[in-house]
Amino acid sequence: MIIYLIKKHALWIVLMANVSCNTQNKQQPDGGPCSYKITDYPAKILKIEDVGNNQVDLNLEINPFHFEKADTISFCLENHGRCVTIEELKENKLNQGDTIIYQIQEIKEGACNPRIIVIKAEKFKRSG
Repeated sequence: MIIYLIKKHALWIVLMANVSCNTQNKQQPDGGPCSYKITDYPAKILKIEDVGNNQVDLNLEINPFHFEKADTISFCLENHGRCVTIEELKENKLNQGDTIIYQIQEIKEGACNPRIIVIKAEKFKRSG
């Protein structure tokens, strides 16, 4: 009985799946492509803390919007648990007092995330 019902309705199922797939292909995709304005700001390393497993956290001072008082953040917390490896620290010759890149990407076009913040364990270089 079940096999009879499947055979009887198989054509109907295939037609509905085909219509459904064709309709989905005509929809506008969410998001991209998107373009961003990228601006790098300095993030001063206030303290380097060993967190184990050959990794460190960088306590940083940032002030990208030139507020009266700077803000302090944790590299690991801002990067959702991704810390800096000892190898990265040595490779980029980072020490307490150095500045690294605090990058803000603000959307110019598209419907993606309007603001993305990226902290890079690389030395900040002033432009201009």
